[in-house]
This record gives sequence, structure tokens and C-alpha cells, in this order.
Amino acid sequence: MRLKPPEQADAPVPDEGAGRLRVLVVDRSSEGDGPLVEQLRAAGLAAEHLADGSPRALAAAVGRGWDVVVAPAVQAPAARAAVRDCNTDTPVVVVRAQQGETIATDVRRAAAEAAARRERRRVAEQLQQSEMRLRAAVEGGFDSFFVFDSEPGEAGELDFRLVEANTRGAAIFGKHKEEVIGRLFTELAFNEERAAYFLERFRAVFESGVPLEEEYEVQSSDVPARWLHIQIVPLLSGVAITARDISERKVSETALRESEERFLSIVQNVPGVFFTLVPSEDGLGTLRFDFVSDGIETLTGHAVEEFLGPGRITLQSLLHPEDRPLIDRTDETLLAGRSFAIDVRVAHRDGIVRWAHLKIEPTFDDAGSVTGANGVILDITERKIAADALHLRERAINALVQGVVITDAREPNHPVVYVNPGYEQLTGFRRDELIGQPASSLPAAVEEATEATIQRAIAEGRPFAGEYRCRRKDGSVFWCSLLLSPVRDEESTVTHYVSISSDESPRKQLEEQFLQAQKMEAVGRLAGGIAHEFNNVLLVIRGYSHVLMSAVGEKRDGWQEAKEIETAATRASELIHHLLAFSRGQVMQAKVIDLNVSLADMRKLVEPLIGEDVELRTSFDPQLGPVKVDPAQLEQTLVSLVVNARDAMPRGGRLTIGTRKVRVEAKDATAVQLPVGGYAEIAVEDTGVGMDAETHARVFEPFFSTKGEGKRTGLGLSTAYGFVKQSGGDIAITSAPGEGTRVTIRLPQAAEAVDAPAQQAVQRHGRHAEGTVLLVEDDDSARRLVARILGDSGYRVHAAGLPGEALRFCDKHAGPIDLLLSDVVMPQMSGPTMATQILERRPETRVLFVSGYIESADDVDIVSSGADFLQKPFTPSQLLETVRRILDEPRQAIA
Repeated sequence: MRLKPPEQADAPVPDEGAGRLRVLVVDRSSEGDGPLVEQLRAAGLAAEHLADGSPRALAAAVGRGWDVVVAPAVQAPAARAAVRDCNTDTPVVVVRAQQGETIATDVRRAAAEAAARRERRRVAEQLQQSEMRLRAAVEGGFDSFFVFDSEPGEAGELDFRLVEANTRGAAIFGKHKEEVIGRLFTELAFNEERAAYFLERFRAVFESGVPLEEEYEVQSSDVPARWLHIQIVPLLSGVAITARDISERKVSETALRESEERFLSIVQNVPGVFFTLVPSEDGLGTLRFDFVSDGIETLTGHAVEEFLGPGRITLQSLLHPEDRPLIDRTDETLLAGRSFAIDVRVAHRDGIVRWAHLKIEPTFDDAGSVTGANGVILDITERKIAADALHLRERAINALVQGVVITDAREPNHPVVYVNPGYEQLTGFRRDELIGQPASSLPAAVEEATEATIQRAIAEGRPFAGEYRCRRKDGSVFWCSLLLSPVRDEESTVTHYVSISSDESPRKQLEEQFLQAQKMEAVGRLAGGIAHEFNNVLLVIRGYSHVLMSAVGEKRDGWQEAKEIETAATRASELIHHLLAFSRGQVMQAKVIDLNVSLADMRKLVEPLIGEDVELRTSFDPQLGPVKVDPAQLEQTLVSLVVNARDAMPRGGRLTIGTRKVRVEAKDATAVQLPVGGYAEIAVEDTGVGMDAETHARVFEPFFSTKGEGKRTGLGLSTAYGFVKQSGGDIAITSAPGEGTRVTIRLPQAAEAVDAPAQQAVQRHGRHAEGTVLLVEDDDSARRLVARILGDSGYRVHAAGLPGEALRFCDKHAGPIDLLLSDVVMPQMSGPTMATQILERRPETRVLFVSGYIESADDVDIVSSGADFLQKPFTPSQLLETVRRILDEPRQAIA
């Protein structure tokens, strides 16, 4: 512990008398100054007495600065401790008993020895600085250079081990540097005589601290030089030796000149510009060029001479104008003894700008004053371009939404060395949580088999590409697409692995939606096809049941049985109607309606369905706007959803029906499977039991029901699905067990105004059935039935099984054709296509389409655009009323 000498007013102060030694006498046994102090003063020494021998008093006194401290033997340890604590090298002289007048001699001797030690230390420190400068010039000099550290030899005498040498020095021993560094001089010397000669001089210089310089005649033929000029300089831990070949001065001078020329040639040819600066005498800048290598012309287009002499080019004028302020204070920095380094742009004479690294070091004289500066200008344009490209790549990688990770394959456990922000977003792990951690800390595949496959690819040094489920930091699972590639060096050794990961969950969801849509489309086509064929059968059943009922008469035998047949056929037709709605093969009777008004009107229909234990809430967006849908289908859809919600809340709950105006943007169009545009959204939400994932996946399938056999047809949601899709919208369900269910329907907003309420048709009575009807129906049974109904009612009917037959009759028939009654879906061509051709021939002909299923979107558009249409299966009375109404009203053109 070092004591800081306290400031005490009573501590002895050294006498500053010129030339006299200052002596502090520590003696607790003496009163006053004591005989010892008087004796020292009598001998011409400036002595002062300290009676208090406590550590603090000693520290305070010693800290005042003395040449010698004198103390009796009993107090000498305390005095030495005080000297150490004050961090001084003041000698302590111990007074021996009966010493007498020799004490003054001992004091002077101790002071002289201390002064000698200080001088040696000062010399050693200077030598250490010299050693550092010498080390800097080891390889650049023309002399052989060696540094030896001293160490005890086997015989107890000092030996010296080589710790530094330049190439020339190693050549003296006929070896390379690597072969001589670390060996003892006795091992390097060619013979014992030479070893003894130099070891004697090494020891003398090291122990005395005095350098040695001499010329030595080489006796060995192994050394090319005949004479060496040797300088041995002491170092703190050994000696430094320079050896110069002085054989034949002329040869030496020539060799030196050639060596200088070679050095200059190297300077002139290495990449970059070397220069020196010295203080300017003419006021043109503080520093001026004193030397510039030839590379300056390549870099700037200016010759060397332009940088020297009057009108010279300055360092500042070399730079791009925008960069000149960066070195405005360079001269001040260098003259203050500080180095300077910066990357700047250098302007070439032809206008090309190149990047350069400018580095300048000040030079000093022996007094430590700045004498000038040495510098270098390196053309770093290519490096700058490469660095910029590297930074661009790094920024680009950081900008990737995909996650990028790099691991070091050269280290155990493949530690993570790079993580981009995209990976942080992807997994939830921060970079500082992963950098430096083993690769095993990265999120692994949920499936063990997949993870084993990835690890096997890494172990075999090959790429991996695949998709698998992965877990984020918060535990959530997502689909990860991984591209893993090994990075190899020039020797094809794997040094790193780079992985690119992306979240494929949205794509997987879209794929599942697409597969589900494909499945629904396939089921819909099957259902539509069945419904189409079955409709014709039901048409015949219902039609002939009515014929039979009319023939038998009410309350006659057989009439009730015929009625039961008609009732069963009606129920079957309703089932077919649901199938057609799901398959989107029904004909929509679309109108432009105010959705809020329609839903509000349905409230009185809905409330009795849900019961008193279910709270009904509604929330309608006043800015919703109109939609174009089939009101009846909308009502049926809402009823199905309400009934499903009621069944999901057997113990009561809350049912919420709301609307809002939404817009689908381009970035969301694919995910929601809707075109860009405005939509009216209907949401039906309950607080019921919800549904599991398996149920959710099949919820729109026809005949799928969770209500139990015989309770529901399983066509409610499938019908809603068909209605919404055929209306140009989309339907989605979100649900989870115990969390209720939300059904969201989006319908495209209509550009037209809301349709006016339909006027009640005027009934016409007493009109006799007359006119010619061209019936076109490809189903034989249906064609015979319709022809019979119309014929029995008084119409002249010409029945055709195919459109071609109908067109030929149209061309041949001389009389008028008052009505074309045609099926929509037929071989050869559709009913609307055939009707267009007939109307080109006979514009006065009215048209009535009948069908149970329409496949073509064009045909749906034509039928839905206002053309008269009758849905199969119909009753005879429905057919006759429709035909009569069409013939009595003005004809409407088919679009």
C-alpha cells in the first residue's frame, strides 16, 4: 500500500542550501536536534531531526524530499517502509553503535550510489527508446540486426538467446530467420573461439550499460563478408547488435547505392503513392511536399515535378472539392505530433474521381520536435466498390422478408454468426439471443423425422430444401420453407452454412382453400348433374300426378293417392332446389336491394326461430350501400344460419347479426378469394359450443350434418355456400370449440339503385288458349308431358327433341310461331343460343325458358337478365299461367 504523504506543518523541511546534501535524521531517543544531527551539520551536511517515528510522521517527513535518511538500527525498518510508501529511491543509512565521525562518509557514499543508480536508470530508459526505434527499422535497414536476451548459462555465466533478427542477420549464419530465432548464441557461433569472443563483449556491454563499437575480421569462409562493422548496444534485458559489411569500401558503397535504387524502385512500383512533407518556407501552406513517388502521376494525372518547387500542387488541392474541408486542419494535427488517416476522393486531371486512403505520420528530431511527416496515398477505389457492394448485399439481406441465418461450420456445434431482421420477424427470436449460440438453439422442425433429415444433410455437407412445421419462440407453429446451402472455400471445404427461411403458412392456407374449393366444385358438379336429370323425372311425376288428379276428380277413388305422389314429388323438388343452390346451377332472380332494410325486415321472421333464451342483437352500417342478390335465397341463407346458431346454444346465449362496408385491396384479394372492390359484409355470430377443425373442414359439404340422422338434411350451409358464390361473393367461418362461431358473408356492392317494389300482376280471366308453341326439350318424357298439357289446353304444339330440329321447323313452317318454349341445357347448343337464332328469323316470337339446372355462365346471365323463365319441376297450372301471361304481355328482347 502506498501512503500519500500528509501535509503536516511540523514535518522537517529540507534545507535548500546550494550544493549541500539534505539529510533527515530519524531518532526518537534524542532531545532537540541531538549529537548526530550536530555531527552531520559539522561535516557540511544539511541535516534535520525527526523525533516522531510513527508511520504517518515518517511518511510526511520523507515525502518532503531528502537525499539521505539516517536512522538507528531499531528505526531503520520503519524508515525504509516510509521510503517505499512514498515511492522514492532515497537511501537509508543505518547508524551503528559507536560509529563516530564515519557517519558523514557513509551518508555521502549512499547519496553517490543513489545518484549513480538514477543515472543508470535514465540511460537505460533512453536505451529502451532507442531499442524501440531500432526495432522499427529492423527489416528496412541495410545492416544485419540482432537482439539477444540475457539468461544464465550452464556454468553460471550469462548467455544470450536470439529473440529478433532481420533477414540479413540470419544470412550471416547461413540460415533463415525462422531457423535462428530462439537459439542461444553459443549454438549459432561457428566455433568456440568466436562464441567466447562475442560473449565477452555482450556481457561487458550489458553489465556496464556502455555501448561498444568495433570492426571485426571474419575468419569463417561460411560468411561472405571479410570485415564487419559491429555495434553492440545495451538493452534492458540484453543487447542489440548491428553488423555492417565494410569489405572493400568501393564495393560496399556501390552495393549500398544499388540497394537504395532497388528500394526506390520498390517504392515507385508498389501500389500507392509515398511522400514526405516538410515545413513550408514560402507561406504556401504550412507543410509542403519534399518527396513524391512516381505513382502520383497514375493517381492524379500530374507529374512529380508539379508537386515540388514554386507554383506546386498542395495536398488539399488534390482532393475532390467536397472532401477538402476534411483535411483543412491536417497541418495542425501533424505539427501537434499526431498521425492522420482518412478515406477521401482524389480528383484526376481528366475529371475521373477515385477513392484513396490517406495516411500521414509525423516525424520527430531527437528533441521530440516535429520535423515533417511521411505519408502514403493508396488507391482504394476497387476496395471501396467491393465494400459498397458488400454493404449493399448486407442491406439487401437485412431487407429480405425471408429469414437468413449463417452458421460457422469450422467451429464445434456450428455457432450462429449472422441473423437478419427477417428471421427475427419470422421466429420471434432476437439476434442477440442467437449470435454465438450453437446451431441447435435455432427453432427445429416439429416432426423429428424432418429434423433428422436436415441434420443428415448438414453432416454430409449437402444442400437441403423442404417445407416443414416449425415452432416460434412464443410456441406457435407455422409452415417453414427452408433452403439450406453449404458455403465452400477454394479447397471445397465447407466453412459455413447459409439458410433462407420463409413463412409458407399463408400459401398452405390458400392451397387448402383451393383444394377445398376444388372438392366443393366437384361435389357441386355432381350434385348439379344429378339434380338436372332428377328434375326432368320430377317434372314428369308432378305433371302426370296433376293429370291423374284432374282425371279422377277430387274425393274420388285414386285422387288421394295421386295427391300423395304429387306431395312427395314436391318435397323431392325442394331437395333438388337445395342441391342446385349448392352447385350454383339454379337461376337467380336477382334484384338490387338495401341489405340493411332486408335484414331488418327479416327480424320478425328470425325471432320466433331462436327462442326466448337467446338474446338477439343487430348492428347495421348506415353506409353499407345496395347489393344485387336473390332476396328469397338471401332469406333462406339467413334462416339457415340462425337455425344453426340456435342449435349451437342449447342453454341459451347471444346471437349477433351485423353489417359493415368493407373494401378488398389488391394485396388481400388472393387471400380472401375476391376481386378488388367494395363489399357489403354480413356477420352472424353466436356464443355457442363452436366446432373442431375436422367439422370446420367439412362444414360446406352437402348432406354433412352434426345434428344426427333424420334431424337435418345437411344442406343448409352448402346451399348458403352456393348462393353466396353464385352472387359473386365469399363465405367464411371461424370457430373453435367453446368459443362460438362467426359466419362472414361478403357480397359485392351494386352500382345500380335499389329496385322499386314489384307491382301486383293483373289477373286475366276468360281468355281462351290459342296460338302456336314450338316446344324444344331433349328429354322425351318431359317433352311428351309438356306437349300434352299445352295441347289439352288448346295450344297448337310442335315438339322438337333437339335445337337443330327446331331450327328446321322454324325455316319450313309457313304460319306464325307465337311462343318458343325451350329447355336451357341441351345437346348441340343451349336454349338461349337457339332462341337468338330463331328470333333473328322470327322477331315476333315470345320466348319462355324452362330448366332445372344451368351450367353455362352466359346462359345464366341471359336467363337472369330479365328473360322469362320457369324453374323445373313445375306443375301444369304453373306452366299454363306462365304461358298465358307471356302471350298476353309485350315481348321483351333477349340480351
